[in-house]
Amino acid sequence: MESISRLKTSYLFVVVMFFATLVFLAISFLSGEIMSPEEHTNGRLHSLMLRIFDYVELDGEPPKQLEDLPPIPDHDNTIKDGWGNTIAYILANNGDITIVSYGKDGKEGGDGKAADIGFTFDPHDRENYYKIIDVISPSSFTEIKLSAIREKVVEYFKVNQKLPPSLEDLYLDRMFYLDSNKDFWDNEILYGIDRDTVTLKSLGKDGANGGKGENADIITSFKVQL
Repeated sequence: MESISRLKTSYLFVVVMFFATLVFLAISFLSGEIMSPEEHTNGRLHSLMLRIFDYVELDGEPPKQLEDLPPIPDHDNTIKDGWGNTIAYILANNGDITIVSYGKDGKEGGDGKAADIGFTFDPHDRENYYKIIDVISPSSFTEIKLSAIREKVVEYFKVNQKLPPSLEDLYLDRMFYLDSNKDFWDNEILYGIDRDTVTLKSLGKDGANGGKGENADIITSFKVQL
């Protein structure tokens, strides 16, 4: 029992650190902006998937339902998508897990905002996670990463009453895809400060200014104030 308790304590510590880095766990107002339901849903699905991997590593078997995942103190532990619908959890006979949002209408199938968003994966194969993320386009992946880094910049500012001198000053959790300050194409994400305005910029696949398609720049700017 004592070893199980230690495992649970270790688990909670790791997951708390993980959740502290995620912009996706709650709808966050920054500079008057709000995450889209699709962004919120993608982030929720990825965080649930990683929590499931952690659960399996400690318990040996996947949870029978998402409600079995240990709650994280002071965090949004709901299992709902960006439209407030409960995320479906399907455990197949072969052991694979599917987690899926049925979109805005909450019904299977559909197009546009009603389209399903989900992943199927082997919960015993954590390396599978890095294959699963390929279902997100490189540009969308980079946009989500910029949003997560933006949240970390704001957290840093709240604690230190100043902006970080560089992105290296941020703690980027290796459990998610914030293990470096690079975009999907392994190019450095640019960080600029103009008074109280921060700009994060990916130069796209070619690593050069301008361009179209995957070579297009991806930019997010936001103000940070006390």
